[in-house]
Amino acid sequence: MELLLSTLLPLGICGTNSYNTYCDLNIKDCNVGISISAPNNATGPADEGNKIISSSCNTFNYIGDPNTPNDIIGGGSYGVSIAGQNEFVVRNCVIQNITGTSSLGDVDGIVVVSSYGANEISNNIIRNLRRSSTTLQSNHWVSGIRINWNNQTMTYKIFNNSISNLFTSYTGVPTTISAIIGIYYQDSGAGNVTSEIFNNSISLNGSTFPNASSTCLSIINTGLNFSIKNNVFANFTSAQTGVAFHSCFYTNTTNRYGNALSLSDYNNYYLADTTNGTLFRATTVNHPSLASWQAAMTLNPNSDLNSQVGNPGFVNNNTDLHGTLSSTSLDGMGTTPPGFAGLDIDCEPRNFPYDIGFDDFTNNAIRLDLNVLLEGFYSGAGVMTPVLNNNGEDVSTAISDTITVELRNTSTPYSSVATKSVLLKTDGKAVVYLPLAIDGGSYYIVIKTRNSIETWSKLPVTFGSLTSYDFN
Repeated sequence: MELLLSTLLPLGICGTNSYNTYCDLNIKDCNVGISISAPNNATGPADEGNKIISSSCNTFNYIGDPNTPNDIIGGGSYGVSIAGQNEFVVRNCVIQNITGTSSLGDVDGIVVVSSYGANEISNNIIRNLRRSSTTLQSNHWVSGIRINWNNQTMTYKIFNNSISNLFTSYTGVPTTISAIIGIYYQDSGAGNVTSEIFNNSISLNGSTFPNASSTCLSIINTGLNFSIKNNVFANFTSAQTGVAFHSCFYTNTTNRYGNALSLSDYNNYYLADTTNGTLFRATTVNHPSLASWQAAMTLNPNSDLNSQVGNPGFVNNNTDLHGTLSSTSLDGMGTTPPGFAGLDIDCEPRNFPYDIGFDDFTNNAIRLDLNVLLEGFYSGAGVMTPVLNNNGEDVSTAISDTITVELRNTSTPYSSVATKSVLLKTDGKAVVYLPLAIDGGSYYIVIKTRNSIETWSKLPVTFGSLTSYDFN
């Protein structure tokens, strides 16, 4: 079945389909996935406050049967369509096995049109989208996330999304038309849009349709405000010929990708083959290196000064974009994420040194898993209050507060051998990455928090590659 919710339908009252929560869904065997739509024009107001979320951090909505190729199929098709909405959220959706059969229909994981306000698209896994038509039209794409805002004022938080395995069956002559796009800011209207694009992982491979083009991130309206950090943009397309190309980042202007406030940095870029492949493309100009790109972006100075070029080393380039021991260009190479992106795709807190991509992981370190419920924050039933969020910080409500974790020697004067500040979740879980030098040693674990007495482990703890301790 599909889920269609519209105040555009006959007898619909504009704006009345508002403040609804749709969660823990399983949608399959249909033409489209979820559609939430309202006018947002002169005929009536937009709907407000609608959310497609899940009941917990580790639970997902499933849109498309994971075991059925082409499960959601139509002339044009999508996983989630958002139209005429204000202050919407799309979070924790696995969107997969979606196929469009027509060259004229769009194929989207998540598509947003004619909406406005402060919006969030996060923690979505989008994969296995394809167009089965052998022809290709310039105004129709296969895209993971596509944003079309018209003349609206919008802000976006787009983070912790995974996009992979986008395809077309195009068999025509070589073309510059991008058949597949990871994240696409499509609109060229006069709207005022601010986008924070953090910790997304995109993996494209156009090798099976070498005469069409592809790009991981495409921005058409370059007068808007973009913050693009801690993302993986990897294009594994093999060598192409003619005018067809593959890239990691496309901008529609020669010297910028956003207004003067915009900055792209601390990202990871990768091309598997540079024959007709380029890291960056500004209109028709290719920039095969970070240095060339930085020199060209005169209206966005300091672009990607701290970014990396390297194979991200995913578990699987098509189906699983988690990091591995090979992910050296991602491990600890990011910058501090905003508070709202404080948890990764697996609901694990992001802690320093910060990783690039949707997965927080650390190689060459000792991992300590802690369980600690702080009396001053405890609200009952094994849960603490979200202190940071309650204090007005833009932080996930699954996070309680920041704690300091120390390891101390077992003999007087009990000197400190390691100290880390980490995020503590409301369920009492915290993850601490510690230096390899402590492997095999025994130390007291000390917890320090605001307005609380520091707490020591009852006995010293012997550390291995994965160690856990429960203070409760």
